[in-house]
Amino acid sequence: MIIQAIDNSITTAEIVWRFSRYPEKRTNSESITPKIASRRNPHFYLQLPKDAASFDSKFHMDPLNDFSRGDQGEKIHVLVDKSCRLFIDAAKPHIPRIFSNLWKPHQTVILKDVGGILDSEDTVLRNIGKSQDYWYRPSVTDSSQRRVGSEYSDADSDIVKTPFADARALIHAAVRAQGVDLMIRDRSRPLPPADSGWKLLPSPEPSIMVQESEPRQHLDNLPRACVS
Repeated sequence: MIIQAIDNSITTAEIVWRFSRYPEKRTNSESITPKIASRRNPHFYLQLPKDAASFDSKFHMDPLNDFSRGDQGEKIHVLVDKSCRLFIDAAKPHIPRIFSNLWKPHQTVILKDVGGILDSEDTVLRNIGKSQDYWYRPSVTDSSQRRVGSEYSDADSDIVKTPFADARALIHAAVRAQGVDLMIRDRSRPLPPADSGWKLLPSPEPSIMVQESEPRQHLDNLPRACVS
């Protein structure tokens, strides 16, 4: 844990600069305490819930931009971006969004967009459109360096091979993603450019209803006529 004392005059940029001076280091449990660099797009939050169940379907929070709002001794939490993103290509009048961190503290996935706004999966799903398809690509910023599918981790390989039944299932999968970007696209939106690296995820097999007919009775089991 890294602790920094701040006053009301401090800016977000100054806080990021202070934390960026701390080197990455390993603890006895081999976990890494990373430095908070601007490239990781950090955002700060006041009074995040302590109870996991409070992150429910109605959860929403804006990032803290004015540090004078906090009381002395009050904790301010920081969230940084993951290495992969979830893109929402929503239909009008909804707004396309890019989410850079997702986690599931209880039963609901919470999403952080690149502007730092936190929303529940239910809020995000209500603001996409009526009909969607699902896409993936390796999460490398430079398209010339995009990896081939054989270089995905086991977790990412499972994701790109999964036929998702709905957008909620894709959002839950995005929590596990390590090196793959995912996109939910409303079908009214233009297709991704051919050179963008996006590939369509497999679609679920359509279910076929089969009506079972009455089994044919064997001739030997037919009732015999009585003969006197």
